[in-house]
Amino acid sequence: MRSRLIGLSASLLALVIVAGSGGADATATTDLSKPPFGFTNGKSSKEELVRAYLDAVYAQDEQALHSLRVTKAEYQQIIVPGTVERGQPPRKISDSVQKYFWGQIDHKSVLYQDILFRRFANQKIENYKIVFTEEPKEYDWYRAWGELRVDYEDNLRTAVPSGWIAEVDGQYKFLGFEWDY
Repeated sequence: MRSRLIGLSASLLALVIVAGSGGADATATTDLSKPPFGFTNGKSSKEELVRAYLDAVYAQDEQALHSLRVTKAEYQQIIVPGTVERGQPPRKISDSVQKYFWGQIDHKSVLYQDILFRRFANQKIENYKIVFTEEPKEYDWYRAWGELRVDYEDNLRTAVPSGWIAEVDGQYKFLGFEWDY
């Protein structure tokens, strides 16, 4: 009994020492005021992103369109934790919840992509205005504009729609392509 108690005490002490030193190192090297990394292959402006979006829809290029969206890693490691008010600690959400919401965004974006390809096939849109349905939203790790409408006929009912755009450190990507009317 005594040797078991000593072994348990030694294990707890080791755990406290390891946890304590790991916590100190993690705090010293982790800056929670910014995302762990930026967007990969983002565009340098909303205008450049929208032009690439229209070109991909016109060409019905699934790969090019997909590259304009946040990746699963960007969504789970930047968007989800960074969707808090400025100065607040990153949001923590379980892996299963993140997986569910990523699955929804990813699936809907593919469905809406098909709608875009059918509706705007072979329509080369050159003159247009970029319109957003809501004011920009400021979060701790990113800024978002949405939903996008590309107005090319001075009629928002016929505009090319899309979802929200996010900006991280001067790089822009779509959060998803789904939209509401």
